[in-house]
Amino acid sequence: MATIVFTCPQCGGPFECAEGDRGAVCGFCGVTSVISGDIGVSRLLVRERIDLNSARTAVRKLLAVGENGRASAAPFGFQGGELLFLPFWRICGMAMGWRWCEKEVFREEADYDEHGARYTRTIKGLNERSFSLVARVVDFSSSAGDYTAFGPMRVGLATAVLKCEVLDYPETATRGTIVDPLKGVAQARREALAFAQGGNANGTVRQESRVRISSEWAAMTYYPVWRLFFTRGARVYPVIVDAVNGDVVKCRFPGEEQTKKLLPLVLIALVVLGWTTMPLAGLAATIFAAFVLKWRTGSLDISTIITQLAGTSERNAGVQRG
Repeated sequence: MATIVFTCPQCGGPFECAEGDRGAVCGFCGVTSVISGDIGVSRLLVRERIDLNSARTAVRKLLAVGENGRASAAPFGFQGGELLFLPFWRICGMAMGWRWCEKEVFREEADYDEHGARYTRTIKGLNERSFSLVARVVDFSSSAGDYTAFGPMRVGLATAVLKCEVLDYPETATRGTIVDPLKGVAQARREALAFAQGGNANGTVRQESRVRISSEWAAMTYYPVWRLFFTRGARVYPVIVDAVNGDVVKCRFPGEEQTKKLLPLVLIALVVLGWTTMPLAGLAATIFAAFVLKWRTGSLDISTIITQLAGTSERNAGVQRG
């Protein structure tokens, strides 16, 4: 772990502390200094394993196979992509403190009415108060921004399962874009404390707690994703690919439009056969064809009828993730 040099606010002498420590003692005057803010936060990086060509190939395979093993998406043109590094917070330590709460208590009581029928009623009892000590290991992680546009990013505990390295900002910036975090370490610490204390029990009226994280280790981990761009006509379709395992996290491709001419041919043949047989049959066939067209299109406009008789268009199911 890296060593950081600070200046003592009391005597001005230099002293050292390990990265991630929340406090340090000056070797000259003995004053204890509390480290706050982003100082002491480790910056880690999960290196990408999938390059641009592999990410594009993963999307091409998805378009070729489609959902449920059926190729249904229309052809799209590839316009390029960019590598992004998304920041995630991780807070580790031991949550220590106490918690007091008061909650309502209800009980079911059986009774009988004037006709002898048995029924139950709910009776409110005295509020129940409890006091407990909190001593829990905390290993909390959350995103440092809003990643809704990137799909379901389930990489909160990436540092626990993937090999990480210390972030070299200049070198990493040459490979991709490092996204700035929107959430600071103070907010991440509050979320970790709320996670350590658990949610409110049912019926809780009041509660108080004093919980702090001791031996805290805070780190920001940057996780890589590819954002690719595909086009069809004038529209652009962005795609998010996990740069570690190559999974397509988020995309939306419309299905290819196909023209089916079987129904128009059947209707035309039915009308022609009816009128060549007898006028009454032709009239019945015409009414039936009009009913089918009305049911298919919702209108009997001349242009709509001509379009339907030329061939009905149907769009296949597209490909969608996230």
